[in-house]
Amino acid sequence: MNSNMLSGELSIWLEPIHLHFHHGDSIEVKLAWGHAMKSMQAGGPKNLKAIVIDPAGRESAAKIIQENENMYFRLVAESGPEGIYNVQAENCDMNSEQVRTCRWAQLQVPVGHHVHGTGRAINRGLEIVPGEYHDFHQGDEIELTVMLYGKPVPGVQVQATHHLYEGEGFLHRFITDEQGKARFTFDARGHWLFQVSKTESDTANIATLVISGVR
Repeated sequence: MNSNMLSGELSIWLEPIHLHFHHGDSIEVKLAWGHAMKSMQAGGPKNLKAIVIDPAGRESAAKIIQENENMYFRLVAESGPEGIYNVQAENCDMNSEQVRTCRWAQLQVPVGHHVHGTGRAINRGLEIVPGEYHDFHQGDEIELTVMLYGKPVPGVQVQATHHLYEGEGFLHRFITDEQGKARFTFDARGHWLFQVSKTESDTANIATLVISGVR
């Protein structure tokens, strides 16, 4: 199966309920599903799992709550020290043709004001790992690395859009280099979604990363 065939498939993604949280707050994240940040109101993912990794690398399970007449899920976890928390959600299932599809979604969640840091790979499934993480503005550049179970994925297409875009599909497409890296310049405000697809060992993987609150 060609990875490009997956571009129209259902994906899951994470959006912030708040742009940042304070020490001791519960981290709350919205999980939506659909295509290119256009959410669907039916056919929600099953077999969801979600984890949160704190700034020290400690992993814990997130509570998954179905919300708003099943239109989205809310992921909840406790926070500790200030820093960047990495939230990852996972949904694997078999379609009618008995093809296994795993959908992965990540979001960096800052706890504290003006938190800066570096994205870290979880090394689980397909993921898009940001380089330096901070408050982004239009015109800022971000480095992204696509990884599959901890190994860089060269020559794969990354698609990008943002939640304020009123058109259909993705606004941008670009290819990772031989190290699985690519650079992207934000050209609009909003929550930006990056999506990549890769088939490996008879499993179709679709991963998203949201960079929230570009000003």
